[in-house]
Amino acid sequence: RPRDWSSDVCSSDLTFNSADVFTITASGASSDADLYIANASGDVNTISVTASSSDATAEVNIDAGNIAINTDLNVTTSNNAALASFEASADVTLGGNVTITAGADNSEAEVTLDGSTTFNNAGTFTVTASGDTSDADLDIANLATSTVNTLEALASGSAASAEINIAAGDQSGDITINTLLSAQASGDNSADATITFSSDTAVTLTTGADLDVIASGENSTAEIELNGSTT
Repeated sequence: RPRDWSSDVCSSDLTFNSADVFTITASGASSDADLYIANASGDVNTISVTASSSDATAEVNIDAGNIAINTDLNVTTSNNAALASFEASADVTLGGNVTITAGADNSEAEVTLDGSTTFNNAGTFTVTASGDTSDADLDIANLATSTVNTLEALASGSAASAEINIAAGDQSGDITINTLLSAQASGDNSADATITFSSDTAVTLTTGADLDVIASGENSTAEIELNGSTT
């Protein structure tokens, strides 16, 4: 007989056992590509979510559980008034590259990580908004002991903003950055680039690593606040 999945879809026994590639693509007008994972555990190599039309959303939302993404997480929108989003209230370990991109005007590239977040010798974490009046935001509320090569927010349009906010919350808040910590806003007319680490964090930039906070257009602002321990 047909199985009733209503009680199973979000069950806590869903496990990713070194899964390879998880891909969701939406290409029709005003179509969304959304991946919602609830109460899952285990690890997956690559997640790729793409929405290519205007007024679309490409979103990865991991709600509760404990999951590791080993290689690549890509969330991409390429048209106007779109949202590229990565949200997690689960415990998440990131071991490869993360790329969140909103590639057109009036769009948002947004990362909000409220669960325990760990960069496990991660590569490059990039949040990019490349159109006018677009925002690239990276918010981490509970940072565990982490190592990452590059952490950057990039906004290249007029009146755009690039922002990184990191707090330890109930975790250790220790992070080592090997190559680059950067927020850049390159458009005119009140573009803003901001990096803020809360007082409970400890930031280590290894020898040769760059720290860039750049606002290169007229009437723009570049600001950094390192409130915790900085080495």
